[in-house]
Amino acid sequence: MSIINLNPDEVTIQIFCKTCQTEIEVTIPRLVIDNAKSFPIAHLHLHGDPPHGLTLYIDRHYGVRGTELSEAVTIEKPKEIAPLTSLVLLRVPKRLKQTALAMLKLRQGSAIEVANMTGKDPAVESQYLGQLWRMGYLIRTRVQQHYQYQIAQANP
Repeated sequence: MSIINLNPDEVTIQIFCKTCQTEIEVTIPRLVIDNAKSFPIAHLHLHGDPPHGLTLYIDRHYGVRGTELSEAVTIEKPKEIAPLTSLVLLRVPKRLKQTALAMLKLRQGSAIEVANMTGKDPAVESQYLGQLWRMGYLIRTRVQQHYQYQIAQANP
């Protein structure tokens, strides 16, 4: 381990990765270290193919006090959002069409509100709204002890 760059904004540390079998450079904003409340701080550096992580434990003087390797890394990507439109109704399974239509009219609502429009049981509507949410057509927000659904906006 050696510090190869120490400028006012960032610190670059060169360290050996046992998985890659190479020296890698890890750049850390100095504010992360300078504003830390306790030491050492843990800094995770993801790199390589397949991706893996190297956690550096850094003290207040930018020294590496230890490392930890994560050979398996999962990076969760945001769920794709597809707005619920009248064209989407052609692709929605038949059992969900009435629920989707009710949501198009309401724009936002709970399973109880949708059930009042469709005449179905709120538990059934809750299931159907959950399916539409998992399909990416609705956004779900927890409000106290129930979920509130709204029409999703298109990803930019």
